[in-house]
Amino acid sequence: MQGKNSRASSEYRSATIRAAGRSLKNTTIVAVGSVGEATEMLRADAVDAFALTHDALPAIAARLPSGMVRRAFDDAGLKDLVVTPPSAQ
Repeated sequence: MQGKNSRASSEYRSATIRAAGRSLKNTTIVAVGSVGEATEMLRADAVDAFALTHDALPAIAARLPSGMVRRAFDDAGLKDLVVTPPSAQ
């Protein structure tokens, strides 16, 4: 994710956007007004990723293309982490 010219979105004025700004040194952080806006930016390829709290993941995972979250977690070395929308559990 921290490749040259990476772009990530995060909610404006959140602790997450401040943490992302501190830790993702090679990434441009784009402030957005909502989780929905961050999701749409990812879908439209306007950003490469988004930074959200873990509690936001179940709500958006169901709206993303099938397998996208699983592939992202696998690529990050999180192959054993369960990613399932609450409705599917």
